[in-house]
Amino acid sequence: MKKLILLTIFPVLIFASSAQSIVSNVCSECHGTKMDESGMGVSMAPNTLTQAEILTALQGYRDGTRSEYGMGSTMNEKVSEFSDSELEELSKYIPTL
Repeated sequence: MKKLILLTIFPVLIFASSAQSIVSNVCSECHGTKMDESGMGVSMAPNTLTQAEILTALQGYRDGTRSEYGMGSTMNEKVSEFSDSELEELSKYIPTL
C-alpha cells in the first residue's frame, strides 16, 4: 500500500518542483512569483491564461515564431533551452498560482 501511495504522489511532486523551480528562477523576474504580473507592463499576467494559451505562447517564443508585445527576443532567451515536456509542465502549473 505504501508503494502505491508513493508511486501516485511522487510524479506530482516532481512535476510541481520542476515547474516551480523554473517559475522561481526564470519567470518570476518579470512576472512575479505568482505569475500575476504583466511582463514589462505590456503583456497579460500569465496566470490569467489557460493551459493551452500558455503552452502555445511558450512554444512560439521558444521556437522564435512569436513576438507578442515586442518581447519575442527576451522571451526566446528565457525559454529557448526548455523541452516540450518542461513547457507542458509550466503550462499546467502556472494557472494554479
